[in-house]
Amino acid sequence: MVNILYCTPIYSMFWMPLSKVDNSMGPVGYPFGGRPIIIFRHRGHRGVPGLGIQLRQRAMLRMTFSELEARRIQKLVGQFIEKRRPSAHIRSLLDLGFRVRGQSVEVFEIRPVWQNPNERIEEPVAKATYDSTRRVWAVYWQRGDLTWCRYDPDPEVKALETFIELLDDDRHACFFG
Repeated sequence: MVNILYCTPIYSMFWMPLSKVDNSMGPVGYPFGGRPIIIFRHRGHRGVPGLGIQLRQRAMLRMTFSELEARRIQKLVGQFIEKRRPSAHIRSLLDLGFRVRGQSVEVFEIRPVWQNPNERIEEPVAKATYDSTRRVWAVYWQRGDLTWCRYDPDPEVKALETFIELLDDDRHACFFG
């Protein structure tokens, strides 16, 4: 049995306990399909518990690229990665990769873990996030403390090609060091 609580991080207090969840029968009176989760209320949706989650899920659906845009992005960034990848005999020690997640394109290095060379880790290099309302790409680089920071010389670019040019130039050695 798990108690599920609605809580508000804004006021940092618990709002109301919900019914107990029985793993075999599902929850009694719980409207979200029986998953033992904590639901956060948002300031803008005080009257309807759980509405914030539904709105976030709808926003996530909206935030993905269309199939045509995703192919174009994969082609452009894939060409850049192929150009920048090290030669074949070094790729087991250092390689480049990228992923498209939501509205962001992330470029990362792939290296073996120093304690276990059979495992691989991904170290992010750069990220560009598309803002569809303003139609610009926000450019980020990752600091040593693993926080993403705006790239100050050009914090926003109009096209993905410009982001790739910034990565390739790397004038301030923020991306590849």
